[in-house]
Amino acid sequence: MYTEKKHVTLKTLNAELQNTGTLNIHISTLSRLLHHLGFKFKKDSNRRALQEKSDIAVKRVNFLRNYVNNANTLERDIIFLDETWIYSRGSVRKSWQDEDTRSVRNIHGYDGKRFIILHAGGLAAALLPKNNKEKKMKREHSKWMKQWLKNRQENIHIDLINELRLEPDDYRNYLRMDETQYSITLGLYPQLAHTRNDLYALGKT
Repeated sequence: MYTEKKHVTLKTLNAELQNTGTLNIHISTLSRLLHHLGFKFKKDSNRRALQEKSDIAVKRVNFLRNYVNNANTLERDIIFLDETWIYSRGSVRKSWQDEDTRSVRNIHGYDGKRFIILHAGGLAAALLPKNNKEKKMKREHSKWMKQWLKNRQENIHIDLINELRLEPDDYRNYLRMDETQYSITLGLYPQLAHTRNDLYALGKT
């Protein structure tokens, strides 16, 4: 059915099996059998089949080899291109597929305009590793927090903040403290009879 570019669903597959006399079972049993064999009902993807074609694989290897050989000699920045497309009419279908690329059905029959989305990027715009990204975010949050505190001196005890000498990570934890803990930090101990509004007012004292 894949070689004939037929849309493989439980209904069409079950009908094909019965017409050829291969197997005569209920659709629910066929579904369990397909899952047991490693098949999943997922979207058809031309990209997956395209990546595994022999000519595409050869071009990919040649490009990587040339890039590695010239990486240290090129004076210009390398820009990597990637593109995808969508059609103005038609939608992606789903079919039963396993990890074998032979189970990928080529998508045909779309009409209308095709909109191409192109993305270009280089090493300078690459994403930072997770650890470095988190450190950078903490530094930025620390700068933002210090500036925010300076701009709100009329409502926040800046002297206390400066005395505590909070590190970047501590600013975030400090903001998480509730009104009760904040009041204790200031030496203003709440009473059991205090309501939420009382605690809030005590914290602003």
